[in-house]
Amino acid sequence: MPFKELDPEVTRKLLEGHEDVLTPAVLKQDAFYRACRCPRCGKACQKEFVKGHVFADENNIAPRSCLRCTSCKCLFDPHSGLILESTG
Repeated sequence: MPFKELDPEVTRKLLEGHEDVLTPAVLKQDAFYRACRCPRCGKACQKEFVKGHVFADENNIAPRSCLRCTSCKCLFDPHSGLILESTG
């Protein structure tokens, strides 16, 4: 079954009056990712969504990401420290 997005105006009306808890959670998670460095070479990384990594933990509603090093291309889970892919 294909995914069908909800009309933005309908979404706004449904969310009216409710507190936005997702945006602060995502901003906090993004700050954590920006502070992370590659466990192999110490260089900067960028977010990459990997199937099976949906949420960071039961207390965090922000989608979980893995990080890929922009230098050595190592892919790791910054929440557990587990290296998922490593080249060379």
